[in-house]
Amino acid sequence: MFCFAVGIFYTFGPLPLSRLPLGELFSGVTMGLLIPVLAVLVNVTPEELIGLNFSPTFVTVQFNWHNLLALLLLCVLPTAVIAGVELANNLADYDENLVNERKTIAMYISRKTGLNWYQLLVYVGYAATTVAVFIRVLPWPALIIWLTLPYVVKLTKIFLVKQHKQQTFHTSLIVAGVEMMAVVAGLAIGLVI
Repeated sequence: MFCFAVGIFYTFGPLPLSRLPLGELFSGVTMGLLIPVLAVLVNVTPEELIGLNFSPTFVTVQFNWHNLLALLLLCVLPTAVIAGVELANNLADYDENLVNERKTIAMYISRKTGLNWYQLLVYVGYAATTVAVFIRVLPWPALIIWLTLPYVVKLTKIFLVKQHKQQTFHTSLIVAGVEMMAVVAGLAIGLVI
């Protein structure tokens, strides 16, 4: 229900979430973390992630740390790139948002800090994917994400120089797509070999 509420109230109502400083957080966490977690939860047995055992005197909760860690590490990349796209959108609209008094997170943290956060969101998925491979949560072909780094750096630099909706915002969408497709391709290769 929470995901539906975020979807509805992101642009609906007198004060939609997209006009608040938490828009990136709501969209990134909802689409990048909660939706994938829900998709996994409906497709696995409860014991594969979290198990509940009831007895007359106790309720026991058991966590499968390996599977939970795998799921969380897999969700870092989509959460980060979705939040990054939202932040890039608000940075590209920065001057317009000033005029319209739209209070996005970029307005509170400044354009410079917003650009630093954007870079962090662009690159954190590389680290999460690498950690996941080294602790054997993901197959080694997931490291092909690193092949995208030169292209992602190039696109990110374009956006850092000029934040403009029509001229450079699309680079954030391409970055998100390239990173996600690389990891999906790596996972597919890992299933085959």
